[in-house]
Amino acid sequence: MPKAIRITIGDTTLNAELKAYQTAVAQKPQVIVANKMDLPEAKKQMTRFLRHVKVEVAAISAQTGEGIPALLKAIAKKLKRFKSDDE
Repeated sequence: MPKAIRITIGDTTLNAELKAYQTAVAQKPQVIVANKMDLPEAKKQMTRFLRHVKVEVAAISAQTGEGIPALLKAIAKKLKRFKSDDE
C-alpha cells in the first residue's frame, strides 16, 4: 500500500527561495508537474489540488509514462514563448 499523497498548496516557498537566489530566476516561466498519477488516489487529490492553484499543472506518471508527451509539448511551448519574449 503506498503512503498517503502529500499535497503542498501554493508555490510560495520555492519562489521565495528562487527570488532570494536571484530575482530574475523567480520571474522565469514555470511548469508545475504532478507526478504519481498512476496511484489510485492521485486523480482525486489532483482535483482537490487544482481547486487551490491558478496555474496550469501537468499531470504525469513517471512510472507508466502517462502525460509525458503532453508535458514535453507544454515545456517546448513555454520555451518558445519565453525565447520570443526575450528577442
